[in-house]
Amino acid sequence: MNILSDLHEGFPASMTSQSFTLLFEECAEYMDSKVLDVVLLAFEVADEAHAGVFRKSGEPYIEHPLAVALWLAKLRVGFECIAAALLHDVVEDTDVSLQKIRNKFGSVIARLVDGVTKFDAVDQADIEDEIVRARVKKQNQQAETFRKLLLTMAEDPRVALIKLADRLHNLRTLDSMRSEKQLAIARETMDIYVPLADRLGISEVKYELQDIAFRYLHPAEYKQLTACIAEEIERKKENTTAAIKAIGQVLARSHLQVEVLPQYKHGYSVYRSYHTASIDMSEVRDLIVFRVITQSLIDCYSALKAIHSQWAPIDSRVRDFIGTPKLNGYRALHTTVFGFDGFFNVQIRTREMQKLADFGPLIAYTEKQLQEDKSQSLNWIRQVQSWQQEMSLSALDFIETVRDDIFKDQIFVFTPNGEVISLPNGSTVLDFAYKIHSDLGSHCAGALISSGNADEHMEDRGYKIVSGDIIRILKDNTITPTIDWMSFAKTKHSHDAIEKYLHEHHITADSPTEQIAMDTKKIHLCMYCEPNPGDDLIATIRGRYITVHRSKCRFVLMNQSRSNASRSASAKKTSSSVQTQITWRIAHPPCYRVTLNIYGQDRTGLIYDIADVLAKESINIIRSGAKAIGSLVKALTTVTIEVRDQAQLNHVINRLLWVQGVVHIQRKDCVAH
Repeated sequence: MNILSDLHEGFPASMTSQSFTLLFEECAEYMDSKVLDVVLLAFEVADEAHAGVFRKSGEPYIEHPLAVALWLAKLRVGFECIAAALLHDVVEDTDVSLQKIRNKFGSVIARLVDGVTKFDAVDQADIEDEIVRARVKKQNQQAETFRKLLLTMAEDPRVALIKLADRLHNLRTLDSMRSEKQLAIARETMDIYVPLADRLGISEVKYELQDIAFRYLHPAEYKQLTACIAEEIERKKENTTAAIKAIGQVLARSHLQVEVLPQYKHGYSVYRSYHTASIDMSEVRDLIVFRVITQSLIDCYSALKAIHSQWAPIDSRVRDFIGTPKLNGYRALHTTVFGFDGFFNVQIRTREMQKLADFGPLIAYTEKQLQEDKSQSLNWIRQVQSWQQEMSLSALDFIETVRDDIFKDQIFVFTPNGEVISLPNGSTVLDFAYKIHSDLGSHCAGALISSGNADEHMEDRGYKIVSGDIIRILKDNTITPTIDWMSFAKTKHSHDAIEKYLHEHHITADSPTEQIAMDTKKIHLCMYCEPNPGDDLIATIRGRYITVHRSKCRFVLMNQSRSNASRSASAKKTSSSVQTQITWRIAHPPCYRVTLNIYGQDRTGLIYDIADVLAKESINIIRSGAKAIGSLVKALTTVTIEVRDQAQLNHVINRLLWVQGVVHIQRKDCVAH
């Protein structure tokens, strides 16, 4: 490489020269000469800007950005990331401006550099105590810097790769810092950067950050656990070797070319699971996991079948993360099987899936691919940006919301369109609605929920949702947040949205319920129980609106029960709704909506014949749908129609019963029995 020889002219025979050679050679393996020139220019600017500056360890400062860039280059990230990594401390620590970076390298690299540059916090002049003032300023700076990072990620998520590489190298060289600085950096790493790496699916970085931070935060426990794990791994060495050989032989008999590797549980993972370092390591069942690396996706399922044929699986521990990947993009098949005097864990994936599991989906992205990406793995980043725009949160509130709602243990639920939504464990229907959009949350009346093969059931806004639920929010524009909604909100985002609404509308715990006349312009018929003349009715009065329900509407009863429980718990009245009995009078709406469930034998033309009958009776169809059901009655057709009165409804039902194959018709069951 002549270019390397030219570059070395004038360089001292030092570590800097050697480090740059390693970086340039790594980049040359996958970059063309045009983009290599950009990397070279970035190094020249950074080297000049940091000239004469040394780290606490005594090495030239330029070694740090070189190490960050080299780590990224080994992952084969794009040249923009490498250039930004070399420049990431230039704007923050030297007199080189961001505008100069933009002029020399363009807007993409400048945006990446700006995203990892610390926020320059304003001094809190109103705080007299200097120590307290400095602490508050530092706290605000950290919060503003992290908010800036996350909001930049919404435009270009690759900025997170640079920041995590930066944090990783800083932790690897933390020994040279004073002890209080070590503890502060380790805590910040555990609180922010470990969850960030986990959410992005970068497990290699996550585990190394955890273990290094653990070493500084709990040195005695770290030392004890590290020794115990090493001892246990050595004790199980023969069994581990035997298991690897046995798995390989079983898969070879199925003509599968695989690599079987042991993966050992990390020290902090053990500590977090057992909350102590004084444990019997033989009790840690997943200390060793066997990874099976296959040649193709089809081979993954073939390997799973072969393993289950040889060893009995624990059904509840079989997980298909290939068919349904985790939100961070992780894909693999997991199983736990009985064998070798107990049970052992196996993870099956392709080599591409392994790389994705170790370093996440961002490493292969170009600028163009990031703009076009619509995958679930990046949706949470866009959600964070949306929250900031909607709520106008302070930096500290923003960090608290992200920490509570994004970085906690997650459940995974679905919209009716199949979109995967992640929420913290313990979230409710109301939290789901606010996660979709603040307007949907503020008018959430409840939800229709189904899971697996179970029938759809209606639940109120305080219902606790679980992974796998398919949720359709029931929106009612006459419903708005009240004080008691706070008890239904389990996420910080939902709580903040309700609080904002109450503040903007001056609603307090002592706000009286407005009494109004029964003006038909303010009356709405419940769209869920669909009241008709002849039904026993109840009215819900909420502010200026009256909603009419059937007297045993399950939605009303559930909300009434929860409101009573909420008032009992708080021992004070809230601005909830008022209910009263009502009856039909002379003035009726011109027509009513009714939903019918029509059960029948599944046959070609059934839906057409039902529609034909309704058309001949001049019945307006609002919506319809059909599905096969697992019973002797094989088809369920659901239609929502408009009728004048009970007599017309009865006539229509009698006509539909004459349709060939129809065996039973009932009104949609949204009332309690």
